Amino acid sequence: MLGFLRKNKNKIDGEWRKVSELEVGMLIAVPKGGIIDHHKSGQIESRASVDGDVLWDEIESIEYVGAEQVWDIEVEDTHNFVGNNIFAHNTYMSGNVGIGTASPTELLSLGNGAARKFWIENTATDVVGRALTVAAGGTVAGTSVSDVVGGNLILQSGLGTGTGASTISFQTGTTLTTGTTLQTMETKMTILGNGNVGIGTTGPLGKLHVIGTTPIILEVSTTEGIYLSGDTLNGGYSANGDYSLGINWTGYQNGATQYRDFVIYNGINQHIATFDGNTRNVGIGTTSPTNILSLGNGEARKFWIENTATDVVGRAL
Repeated sequence: MLGFLRKNKNKIDGEWRKVSELEVGMLIAVPKGGIIDHHKSGQIESRASVDGDVLWDEIESIEYVGAEQVWDIEVEDTHNFVGNNIFAHNTYMSGNVGIGTASPTELLSLGNGAARKFWIENTATDVVGRALTVAAGGTVAGTSVSDVVGGNLILQSGLGTGTGASTISFQTGTTLTTGTTLQTMETKMTILGNGNVGIGTTGPLGKLHVIGTTPIILEVSTTEGIYLSGDTLNGGYSANGDYSLGINWTGYQNGATQYRDFVIYNGINQHIATFDGNTRNVGIGTTSPTNILSLGNGEARKFWIENTATDVVGRAL
């Protein structure tokens, strides 16, 4: 959008006004030298006053000529330039913009008559797709203020009423084998209105529900570890049969798979048991089991079958 220099009746220098604010009878600034070529000699002084090299030309009529392709330019420092013998100024759209709505309530509002999509237009065959980045505001280098907070990026689905819920879906093209076949768009992650997150499923039954044929990998630094909060660790399998819950603590170092130990603590960092990954020995009360089952030597130990209740026969060991 362009701004035009309009003469203010109460000022000598004038003021910048947007195109939409111009009216018939207003005076706008034009270069005196350029306007001479478009007016007959002697008409300039009779039409408007002259301030040095600036002519204040009166708007006689405003006609809508339709929309056409234009290019935006930016002039350094003053941002002023001359276009079609009129002094103009770089400006910007202020206020809310509505596409498909005449009453925009936000900076950019889309009409609710149909589903909408923002995208980079597909151009032609054999042309790589371009990245689209959505970024919140942030500070710039050189600020003198410490700990400046960057803008949050917030994704919102629409509000409903009662039990009516909305969903946030993340979609990508499903990778195929090498070739020219066009991929299909599929939902890879879903966030339901109740907060459940699904990866590989659009109907997650828990706070995190993952379905797939590839492993789930959690990898963190050696000092931080992985924390699971809860009182029960359950394993399940959807097919019929006698299946087990396996725990396989694997490691990879120097180009080869390495043995790893599995250690259990009691929550306050007191050792309970160690499963040696190399020897497959089990230690209770010791972190270095030397036999298939080793007990720590910190105190006397006893193997026995637990007494269950009165009037119950004891079992042989």
